[in-house]
Amino acid sequence: MRYTAGDALLTGSHAEEWPISVDKFQATYTPVGDVQPGGVGIYRKESRSGLAIQLSAPRSVILSDSRGVLRGRTGDWVVDNGGGDLSLVAQELFETYYETSV
Repeated sequence: MRYTAGDALLTGSHAEEWPISVDKFQATYTPVGDVQPGGVGIYRKESRSGLAIQLSAPRSVILSDSRGVLRGRTGDWVVDNGGGDLSLVAQELFETYYETSV
């Protein structure tokens, strides 16, 4: 996954890491506790509804803005973050971070 200078680097509770543009970061994450916006610390992602599809076979997902290609395994989830921005979430992490409804 490609990133550019100035992107934020996020680390999840399972030590997974991914870059995000500062604009998208500021639009979707809020600081927790005494953390100043844009500072190092814990942030919470704003809750919203979206579309997620579980893979029934291994697939590749092309990321927006020529950031690269992610390769998913059977059981992983493709999450539509809006605006043509997709992410690939491992099955065990999806169950931790997302809530599903039908």
